[in-house]
Amino acid sequence: FSTVTMVLFLSLLARTVAPLVLRRTIDPRDDLKYYATRLSYTRRAFGVDTERMHSDSVGSRFRSVPDAIQRIAIWDGATLSRADERVRHVRTFGSGPAWSVSPNGIVARLIERGTESSADARDVWAVATFDPSTADAKGQPLHENAGGDDYFIPEPVVYDSAPGYSVLSDSAHQIVGVEMSSTRSRFLHAWSLQNFRLLLGDLPGNRPVMVERRAVRERIAALAPFFEQGSEVVPLVANDTLYCVVELYSSSATYPLSQRFTINGEDRAYFQHAATAVVHANSGRVRLVLSMVPDPIALSWASYFPHYFKSLSDLPRGVGTALPPITDLGRAQALAFSVTGLPESPERKHFAAPDGADSAAVREPTRAILPELGGVSALWTLLDSTDRVRGVIAAPGGTMRMTTWVPVANDGRRWGTVVDRLRVADTSFHDAGASRAPLRVVPIADKPWYVQPAFISRPGGIPTLAHVAVMGPDTVRIGASLPSAFGVGSAASSSTVSASTDSRPRADSLYRVMKDALARGDWSEFGRAFDALGTAIRALPR
Repeated sequence: FSTVTMVLFLSLLARTVAPLVLRRTIDPRDDLKYYATRLSYTRRAFGVDTERMHSDSVGSRFRSVPDAIQRIAIWDGATLSRADERVRHVRTFGSGPAWSVSPNGIVARLIERGTESSADARDVWAVATFDPSTADAKGQPLHENAGGDDYFIPEPVVYDSAPGYSVLSDSAHQIVGVEMSSTRSRFLHAWSLQNFRLLLGDLPGNRPVMVERRAVRERIAALAPFFEQGSEVVPLVANDTLYCVVELYSSSATYPLSQRFTINGEDRAYFQHAATAVVHANSGRVRLVLSMVPDPIALSWASYFPHYFKSLSDLPRGVGTALPPITDLGRAQALAFSVTGLPESPERKHFAAPDGADSAAVREPTRAILPELGGVSALWTLLDSTDRVRGVIAAPGGTMRMTTWVPVANDGRRWGTVVDRLRVADTSFHDAGASRAPLRVVPIADKPWYVQPAFISRPGGIPTLAHVAVMGPDTVRIGASLPSAFGVGSAASSSTVSASTDSRPRADSLYRVMKDALARGDWSEFGRAFDALGTAIRALPR
């Protein structure tokens, strides 16, 4: 009885009295010092400092509504790809479209690959261009110039989900591989791969080359296993050439004193951009472009293997300006910034949740062309402690890919109130059977504007745009397109490009495919391109 009584008494003493005594004896300034130290280490671990993250960019907000109309993507990458696959009976390549800037606004390019299950499928790879800021009269993605600006490309040597290895014809000496002309080379590869057809069977003519690791991620991992690959394999089109871009990161779960965040499905205490892997799809050549502000881990590996790493100026012309945003780093820095802020303004923020979307909606960052940042940016919305929009984190593409914090003025509206107002104003939602996409915030004239598209996507059907809801400083508008929802005149709302049956660019691209196939001795691809060229020529005006 005495023992049990003593245990209960000491337990009560340790739970109630001891904390009170400790709070009175410990200097409160010690807690503040520890908290400040942890914030400092968290900023350092995720690159939330003035060297790796801009606090603001002058002129990075849209000046007016007309400036933003054709620079905001209302189609997310996954929905756009699914619609293209259903309409054109193709399969899209990579983790989404290649976002780029054109004189008319934002552009999304999808890499299409023919599917064998459809009788009218394409037999060659092609690049299709879409305007993601609007839709056609049926609500489907608006194809630029009615397909007249499509061009075809040869089958890539390296691409996502490619076979493990292949023997290809390389008469132009462009493919990075091992020549299989000698008996010794054929015997060693046959023994290594346990495929003796490589020794006894027929190989392609015109300098057969063994290409191992044709999958993009596997090829990059063989060269840089010390970095962690990002979540996306992004296609990039420059000078009629296809590239695959994968971001590489320095990561750790044991960085001291830093706060941990869930990034790409794992808890991480250190996460910084190390390099960008740019893979030439037609040759398989891999270039590792060191980050603009590399961390000590990336600098260490670059000093060990200096011949692996290149600068941005070493890339082919047009590739640097078309580089995609570093989305994984942008989201990681947004998480850290929401907790730490910048050293000069340590205000706590948090991600905008709920996002106002339905359960079936695709969650992707907003894509927009912000002034003065260059390239297409990925945007995340951050709220203050009162659930009001404080600004957006922008991860721009192009040559200056440095995350930027773009603050906006307080409009006095709570996030939950905005979500409810848009839901109430959307009276046709249930009748149309549409699904709301995540609510997006666009900074226009130092004020937050709220944009929420809705799509009709039935199982097995083609996703179509139902309507777009926009909430500005004054009213809520719902329109069939972004210009009509913004209340802009017919000049802006008639952004649909007139249909054109001009097949001349398609014929030119097919002719280039035929020349490349002829140089490689690939007669099967030459024949497919020849048949497609005949169809394109018959469509030319007489």
